[in-house]
Amino acid sequence: MKQILAITTLIIVIFTTSGCENINKVCIKDHCFDVELAQTYEKRTEGLMYREEFPENAGMLFIFDNEDKHPIWMKNTLIPLDVIWINSEKEIVDIKENFQPCQQIDCESIQPKENAKYVLEVNGRTTSRLDINTGDKVDFKENRPVSTFWGTDHGAQGGNRTLTLLPERDFESRASTNSATWA
Repeated sequence: MKQILAITTLIIVIFTTSGCENINKVCIKDHCFDVELAQTYEKRTEGLMYREEFPENAGMLFIFDNEDKHPIWMKNTLIPLDVIWINSEKEIVDIKENFQPCQQIDCESIQPKENAKYVLEVNGRTTSRLDINTGDKVDFKENRPVSTFWGTDHGAQGGNRTLTLLPERDFESRASTNSATWA
């Protein structure tokens, strides 16, 4: 039964994900940023709050469900940031350079001139230092799926278990022999 549940869960995960969860780099021109993803409402709301420093080659990529004029604010953000709005065609549509931290109760929010699906935040003055401009194309680099999936077994034993994934060519032949098991 656990084997069927594991295979079913794997199939659901594969077919319901958008592909964005594997992004680990955002590249503009000849420069790539190692990015953290903000895909959920909670993570987008928190953003880079309370961080006293941020690595030079780092960024946070906000991923929205649709294109819109998504506003950004600097509430409880401690470092200046460049905010880069990117449309679904992966083209930069607007940039707010060196947006300053806000420690007040009411903080200014900014929004792009055009609709965007993604927002990339990087350290302040990075866009001018790297000559990043509106109209520049953006490339997302993704991690490739790993051979192991971490999940939680909510059975009597509980705890984290490892499901070993099979290469696609082996899946059909081994699936019929129930070889996909919890390790």
